[in-house]
Amino acid sequence: MPYADPEKKRAYMVHYNSEYYEAKKDTILPRVSKNKERLRREKKEWCIHACQGKCFYCNQRNPDYLLVRSMSKTLLPTPVCDRNWNEIKTYVNQIEIICTVCDRDRRMKQS
Repeated sequence: MPYADPEKKRAYMVHYNSEYYEAKKDTILPRVSKNKERLRREKKEWCIHACQGKCFYCNQRNPDYLLVRSMSKTLLPTPVCDRNWNEIKTYVNQIEIICTVCDRDRRMKQS
């Protein structure tokens, strides 16, 4: 029985999981990507709401044009919406909401 010995169980599970995920890959991958997109969207909406819901520079309020950026790359590395909820909520004061136009202008001025 593979469950009596932890090493045998671990080896069995590695083999089983690889077969299982290979067989179910076509149904699992679309669901995973859909869930990640939904979670990123929820985090972006939460960040926008937590940071007054507008661009810091021009007061743009349309969420389609707003980006969530980090002011401190060491505390909250980008992309911010890929960080876990605890990090986002802990370092919410390091989040900057900026519209696409202001972001482009700021990048052009830096170079």
